[in-house]
Amino acid sequence: MRNKIIELAKVVAEYGGMYTTHMSNYSGVGLESAMDFAAETAWKSGMRLEFSHIAPHSEDLYGKGQWMCGLLEKYQKMGVDACADVPSYPTIGVWHGPRAIFPRWL
Repeated sequence: MRNKIIELAKVVAEYGGMYTTHMSNYSGVGLESAMDFAAETAWKSGMRLEFSHIAPHSEDLYGKGQWMCGLLEKYQKMGVDACADVPSYPTIGVWHGPRAIFPRWL
């Protein structure tokens, strides 16, 4: 399945498309592998990448905002044109938190 997604992404990249993902896993368990998969897809296809509504959505991620930003920076250093945004609407536990832990450029 992974290779099929990457091949499809290559076609979309030819038309200037962007890979925007609401990742498969927002909790602590599996979050890094979900982000790695998105970055690998973008890198291998040449597509830009946006992590949509990235935020610590579970207790095991509270206080890990800098770690999540570090992953994003790692992908950028690999050559992936990657960015992220945070939820723009009030939700329980994530409305004020991301704005307090993520840098302003995010």
